[in-house]
Amino acid sequence: MYEYVYLILAQVLAYFTGSVYFSENVLVTQNPSDISNSVSLFFYIIAATVLFLFLLHFFRKGVHVLEGLAIFFSSEIFFGAFLFFPLDLLLAGILVYLRFAFPRPRVLNTCLFFSVVGVAGILGASLDVLPVFLFAVILMVYDLVSVFITRHMVYLAREVTSKPTALLASFEDKRIAKKRRRKRFMIGGGDIVVPSLIFTSLMLRGYFLPSVFVLIFSALGLSILKYLLIKYNRPLPALVILVPFSLLGCIFGVVLGWLLGI
Repeated sequence: MYEYVYLILAQVLAYFTGSVYFSENVLVTQNPSDISNSVSLFFYIIAATVLFLFLLHFFRKGVHVLEGLAIFFSSEIFFGAFLFFPLDLLLAGILVYLRFAFPRPRVLNTCLFFSVVGVAGILGASLDVLPVFLFAVILMVYDLVSVFITRHMVYLAREVTSKPTALLASFEDKRIAKKRRRKRFMIGGGDIVVPSLIFTSLMLRGYFLPSVFVLIFSALGLSILKYLLIKYNRPLPALVILVPFSLLGCIFGVVLGWLLGI
């Protein structure tokens, strides 16, 4: 149950974070409706992935440095939306300290949570609905290729999770314990960012009913993802499930709103 609260709360807080930056016109893109933003962001992700792979191969300690920087700057986006300087920096710094001083699942999940909320909030404010959908689909295809074809994401996940990390969220499930020794399943931070990004962009642009069904359908997608992870006990591209379900939720909300005349 914890994982559903985690996913839904991340989406809701991402919206509140994004609403602050949206109202103040503090965006990371000059034209939120420009679909080329989706491609540009994707190439940033590719560059970050290449950097992670490079560090894993040549300088493994650099991965922890990069992780700490990611937590600090991403969570600061969240704290900075509601708190004044330097309190936002202080809280972001405390998160980084907790991540390395107490690398327990709940602490790591908390660090990832605030990072996800910050990233999804600012990107949801900065991208209009169409670029968000395009970005989500691009990431879904990339997730599929990187897991099943190039398999570099499988390698990256395996290497990163060899030690405690705040780059993935981990949740306990009794069904897993019955089938194998470990009791937790993991999903990447990006797998939570994308539904949160979709929800935030829709809400900020007045699509309330579709947004509500994005929440519902993304939780349903997470349930199916859990079932498949437990059944097949192998890495799966989570966005291949979460993105279509989020988009289906949006479509369902639009159709229902049209039928109800809302």
